[in-house]
Amino acid sequence: MPKDSLFSLYCSLRFVELDGGPQLLGEVLERTDDRLSPILEAVLGKGFYLGSFQSLTLDPDDTLGLAQRNLQLKESLHADYPFYSAEQSLPAGKGSPFTIQCIWFLTDFTAENGGTPLLRGSHRLGRPPIPAPTDRSARGSAAGDEARHAQDWAAFERGARPATGSAGDVLVYLGQCWHAVNVNTTTTPRVGKLSTNVAI
Repeated sequence: MPKDSLFSLYCSLRFVELDGGPQLLGEVLERTDDRLSPILEAVLGKGFYLGSFQSLTLDPDDTLGLAQRNLQLKESLHADYPFYSAEQSLPAGKGSPFTIQCIWFLTDFTAENGGTPLLRGSHRLGRPPIPAPTDRSARGSAAGDEARHAQDWAAFERGARPATGSAGDVLVYLGQCWHAVNVNTTTTPRVGKLSTNVAI
């Protein structure tokens, strides 16, 4: 499958059967290495390394109204390291990806419990989304750019879809892909692990 089509949105593959809860990091990585490594090598090249591996828990929050949920999504719109701090990360449609993110689903991911929303094809734009005005200091965007942020948010709101799947699935996407932190409106936490895989 061509790289471009494989990663135009995301690729959710069932790698691990999670019987009885989360596995130890070493066990998870060993059990998935044969199936995940070829995907990572095809895009990042041989010799990529694990840059980080961290918990990704989204607790329930039924206190937020619709306007507050939309505001949270809007303010959290971003691309992942190192792309969020660059005005122009790569020329649109050119260059090689530097990172691949993998979200390991330790619980089911649904639209209701906050499955990560991603914007299809946004990795081809060659830049991160312009941050919300309240988030500029954290993301390093130029001040006074409300109009460009509004355009980026409108595109994301129109086209983004939540990543959904079952416990044991792994979501694979490019670090340049625009995404946001969703809201969990259920009564139980949505739990995952996030790994960042980096090209050398």
